Amino acid sequence: MLTIHKTGKYFLMVRGLPGSGKSTFIEKMFKGKATVICPDELRLNYNGLVKTLYGDRISQANPKFIWDKAYEMIKESLKTNRITILDATSTHEKDLLKGYSLVKGTNIRFFVIDFSKVSIKTCKSRNKT
Repeated sequence: MLTIHKTGKYFLMVRGLPGSGKSTFIEKMFKGKATVICPDELRLNYNGLVKTLYGDRISQANPKFIWDKAYEMIKESLKTNRITILDATSTHEKDLLKGYSLVKGTNIRFFVIDFSKVSIKTCKSRNKT
């Protein structure tokens, strides 16, 4: 169970498919209380949108640059902020291990908030809206 105390530092990784509710959860629970790093926002800022048959989508170009930038921002945030959140799909175990490696051996508490049980049907429906 996730309990955030008034003292202490935290690194949270939110994982799940697009549309699973990750960003909505973060907005409701942590608005103004945490530093949120979102690779999709970086992609939008650096790469912009691309037109597809299904409408405008965030460009997936330059993935190494985007992820290097995201982890650079996480490292900086962990130094100065009490709560840092990575808002990404983080569907692979290696993603979680990389996140954990940032805080291993420190006094920063690490949590994974898992939305991977949300059905694909629900995610697709939410993404349409």
